[in-house]
Parts: sequence; structure tokens; C-alpha cells
Amino acid sequence: MFGRVNWLIHKEPLEQCVKLVKVLRIDNHYIRIQERKLQTSHGSVDYPVAPPPPPPSTKQGADAQAAEERAAAAAAEPAQLQQLQWEPLTWLKHSAVVCQGDLLRVVQLAGVYPDSKTFVDKKVKNSPEEAIRSFQELLRDTGGAPTREQVVAFVDQSFEDGDELEEWTPPDWVESPSILGRIADEDFRAWASDLNALWKVLGRRMKEDVRDNPQLYSLLYVPNGFVVPGGRFREIYYWDTYWIVQGMLLCDMRSSVRGVIENLLCLVKRLGFVPNGSRVYYDQRSQPPLLVPMVRAYLQHSGDLDFVRENIDVIEREFKFWMNNAIVDVTHKNKTYKLARYFSPSDGPRPESYREDVLTANHLATDEEKQHLYWDIKSAAATGWDFSSRWVIHDGTNGGTLGDLHTRYIVPVDLNAFLYGNAVGLSEIFSRLGLEERAAEYRATADQFREAVTAVLWHPDMGTWLDYDLLNGTPRRYFYASNLTPLWTRCYDEHQAPEIARATMRYLFNTGVLKYLGGTPTSLMQTGEQWDFPNCWAPLQGMLLQGLHLTGDAGAQRLALELARRWLAANFKGYSDHKQMFEKYEVEVVGRCGGGGEYAPQAGFGWTNGVCFELLDQYGLVASSKDDPELLTYEILVEAEEKALDMSPMRGGADLTSDVDDYELGPDEDSDTEAANTVEAANTVEAEPRSKSEE
Repeated sequence: MFGRVNWLIHKEPLEQCVKLVKVLRIDNHYIRIQERKLQTSHGSVDYPVAPPPPPPSTKQGADAQAAEERAAAAAAEPAQLQQLQWEPLTWLKHSAVVCQGDLLRVVQLAGVYPDSKTFVDKKVKNSPEEAIRSFQELLRDTGGAPTREQVVAFVDQSFEDGDELEEWTPPDWVESPSILGRIADEDFRAWASDLNALWKVLGRRMKEDVRDNPQLYSLLYVPNGFVVPGGRFREIYYWDTYWIVQGMLLCDMRSSVRGVIENLLCLVKRLGFVPNGSRVYYDQRSQPPLLVPMVRAYLQHSGDLDFVRENIDVIEREFKFWMNNAIVDVTHKNKTYKLARYFSPSDGPRPESYREDVLTANHLATDEEKQHLYWDIKSAAATGWDFSSRWVIHDGTNGGTLGDLHTRYIVPVDLNAFLYGNAVGLSEIFSRLGLEERAAEYRATADQFREAVTAVLWHPDMGTWLDYDLLNGTPRRYFYASNLTPLWTRCYDEHQAPEIARATMRYLFNTGVLKYLGGTPTSLMQTGEQWDFPNCWAPLQGMLLQGLHLTGDAGAQRLALELARRWLAANFKGYSDHKQMFEKYEVEVVGRCGGGGEYAPQAGFGWTNGVCFELLDQYGLVASSKDDPELLTYEILVEAEEKALDMSPMRGGADLTSDVDDYELGPDEDSDTEAANTVEAANTVEAEPRSKSEE
């Protein structure tokens, strides 16, 4: 028996928050003992410990007994799946006003604004205490049942639009960054110049009043300027910032990037991790962990080792947060591996999407069931994929609705690939700092992640990695663009890179995703959610084609080039037609803005611009605005197909070249038979988009 003590969250003093979580591990069972006490201006408040969630029902079938045994095992050891919980940050006065409790519930359910985020971004007019008094008077005067008109009047009386941000031009912004000299096509070069100008359009800085009167705002103060994604997203977002940083570095704004990273480090110092976004209501969940890759990219561009040395403890702290809070044990072929999953267990619906979450959980009978769904909704938001069929478990499939979200029971390929990349990055950073012992520790951590990802998530018979269902103990055999994230972080045995490249190319052919001229689809499920078909997203395109290129295989690099040309053509057409860069695009119509999800389509757009700069930097000498995606399809698929035919079977896997003559790929986009359809039924990977009604 041994003990472990984790301090999960350290707060800088606005209100003193004391939290100690003790975890004792005895014979691989976790026992949680939590001492919770918040010191506020009204005295100490004790918060009850939420009970562990029972697992949802598993797939019914012939092996019902095995399913029951799995459910019983999960119920017997809930802490292994749950592990640690985060506390509500009620130490912030503003959080107590607009981010929780009856006031939030009444305002959001009244539907005062079409977008729930509007209210929680408001500024308190006078003081939180006065707003609370006014709300209590409203309830008293209306018998606890105010009309919508009365709620609107209360909001207008107590809150106002936030005026907390001012425009910011990065001080090292230049009109003609060096990347323009690496773009051969005149139209693309002019387009890149326009994108460079967008950094000024999207640049923001918090006013000093946010620092001096934080109780009036939902913003978490940071000292330096930053670039927002765009549209309704008027604050820092964690994983968006990675691609924004990449674009800024390629536009020679190294000093501004240092400031952006310093902002994230301030949040880590304050919270113990980088939150989903720089708002109070995001303080209990994060997003895909890309701080270390940002620091690594900045170091590569600037050589600023002193900055890294000064902040290495904070950088490392963010990685340790994930290692302490996201890791679960997964047993595969009688060996136990440590892999990560998302879990954000905080009370109630998301403040910024309160009404939507209440409606999603409305079908559930008990408050406990609703609370568990809220956990999974918030966990799905933490993945960055909010929302997608990827997080649905319904009768063992991905064919349900948002009411069937079970995010915390899914081991995602991309999260584990990211953490592998974090460990590799930290190893390299410590080595550059001359701390070889620490570098060796992180190399060992990276090796452990690679071994686990390969053993549990890699499927050589299919040529891809797959998410893992902890409830049913099975891989999730569906196409998601995230399946190939290990290519991007090189989370595989590099000696097998050629075989990996050919296998993943075969997977892309077999699923039929390469036939879409507007980009590679996020999934092949038509659910109406924004992280499903027919949408495609810039980060996923960039990671896929960059990952193919990094394998070093000639065929994969040729495919990466053509995918880059295709994506640049789609973005360029969208910009030429609308003079906007979109958050997401549609794969079936080149350049069309994507839709679906909880909010209207957004333009701006930070990470889309960043990925374009990455691709223009790498392919700017060969890509052209005259490229026609229609003409790219057939040639590249035939050429890559011929290369894939020569591949040898993966070590320990099946022959991936079997049945290669059973499908045909060609330029006729009107043919429903064009998509690959040779994946064996046992693999159950869909080769055409499916709607929920087809489940």
C-alpha cells in the first residue's frame, strides 16, 4: 500500500480557496477522500462529494452474460474510470452570479438570448452583491415564477454587454512577412497577404479594468495581447491557439507568440492547467493538450531557451495535470496499459450552453442520471469535438443521440497521440536545457504511450488506429479523421514507417473519404452535429496530410501534397466568393461553409488561417490557385493505388492488399459506387455516410 496526494488546483488570491484531495491506492483500487472547504466573503462553505456514476448499459447480444460481467466490474471499480474530480470555482464572485445557481438557471431557461453564451459573457453593472439582491427581489415579487419579460428586465437592469476587450495589433506585425517570398502563385500570395492582415482584425487585449475588477467579468485576466478565433469566440481557446501560434510564427511574429504563450502559462499558474477558454465558465475543463507543442514550435523559431528555462516548471505542470487526471488502466491480451481519456466532472449543465444541455437531458428520470450526462457533455466539450457521434455509446454503437454521450468511457486515439507528442517534446526541451536525466524520464514516458497506443489502439488488419470503448471492451470501428493523429505525432515505431504509411493509405482508400473534393470528412455519420459528416475542419486536414508527409514514404508524401492542394483550393474559393475564412467547411461543395451544431456558422477564423499558412509554407512553391480539385482526384488515387499494391503485409497483421480489385476509383463524382466498398464486414468500417435513421 502506498499513498499519493495531489494538489489539483492552486488559486492566486482573489478569494482563498482551499482544496486537498487525497488518493490512497490499495491493491489497484482507488479510494477518494476529499476535504472541501471554500473560504468566501460569506464564510466557509462545505460542498458534498458527488457519488460515482454507474456505467450505462452495455450492448445486448448473444454474449449477454459477458456484458453483465463487464458492467458489474465497472460498477465495482468506478474510481478506476472516474479517478479525480475538479471543484467548482465558486471562489470567483462573478462565477457565483452568472455561472451557476438559480440566477443562471432562470435566465438561461427563459431564453433571453438565442445563444446561451451571450448571457455568461455579460458584465455585471454595479456589483455581484447588488445583482444577487435584485434577483432575490425578483423571485420574491413573482412568487418564484417570473415571466420572460420580467427576466429580460432584470438582466437589462443588472448586466450590460462586456466592453472588456480592445483591439490589438501585434507590435511585430509586418505587412510583408517572409512567408510571402515562399509562395510562387501570385493569387495565393495576395491571399496570404490578406490572411496576414487578419491577425490585426482578430487581435485583442484585455482592458486593465478586467484585472482591477475581476468580479464584474467572466473573463480570466491575462496580461498580453492575443488572437481570438473569431465570431462568437471572443476569448482565448486552448487548442485553437496552437494553429494560431503556428500561423503567427510563419508571419514572423515571434515576440507576440511569446506573449500568447505567457498568457497560457498565467492560466496554468492560476488553475493548474490550461482551461478550455479564458472564461470563468471554462475553468473546470480543458481542451486537447497542445501547450508543449506550442512551446516547442516557439523555441524552434526563436531559439529563446532562456524563456523556456524560466517557465519549464509551469510547462511541465500542465503535462502532469493530464497524467494525474486523465489516465486509466486498460487490459489487453493479459497486459495492462495506461491510456488517457477525457473526463470533466463538474456540477450542472454548461453555463454557456445551459438551455441546450437541459433539453438534452430532459428525457432522463433522475437528477443523478442528468448529472452523469452533464459530465459526459462537458467531457465531450473538452475533447474539442463538441459534438460528434464519436462520443456516443448506444447499444454498443455510435448510432444514438447526444443523450447517449458517454465520453468518459472512450479512450481517444488523438488524446493519447497528443500526450505522446507532449512527452517527446518535453524530452527534447529538457535535453536542450542540459537536464539529460529528466529528458530520459520523458523519453521513457513517450515509449510507454507509444507501446500502449500500438498494442491497444492500432489495428494492422485495417491499417488504422481506433478509439477504444471501455464499457464494452471493444475498439470503435468507425472512420473518424482523428484515427490517424498518431501519424502527426509519429506515435509509432519509426522502423515501420513505410508499412504504416502504406497501411494508412489503404485505409483512406477503403473508407472512400478521398473522393470528397472539399476536404477529408470528419466522420461518415450524418447526425447534424458539427464534428460529423459532411463537415471538415482545418486542424484535422493539417494533421492528416502533415502526418502522411512525416512518414517519409514517397506515395504518402504525394498524397499529402494533393490533399494540401485540395484544401488550399477549397479555402481559396471560399475566400474568393465570400471574403471570409470559415471555422469549418463542407466536403461535398468546394469552399462552402460547414453547418450543424449548437450555433450559427462562424467566420474569422484563427485556426483555419494558421493551417493555411502551414500549407503555404510547405507547399507554396508548387501549389497554385489554378489547381482544380476535380482534376486532382483520379491521378493521385491511381498513382498512390499502384504504390499501395506493392506494399508488404504489416508485421503480425493481415495482408492489407487483399481484394484490391473489388473497387474502382475515378473522377465521376455522380456515381454512388465510386467510394471504396471492399472493407470486410467484420471490420464494420462504413464506406459511405450514414444517417441516424439508417442505424
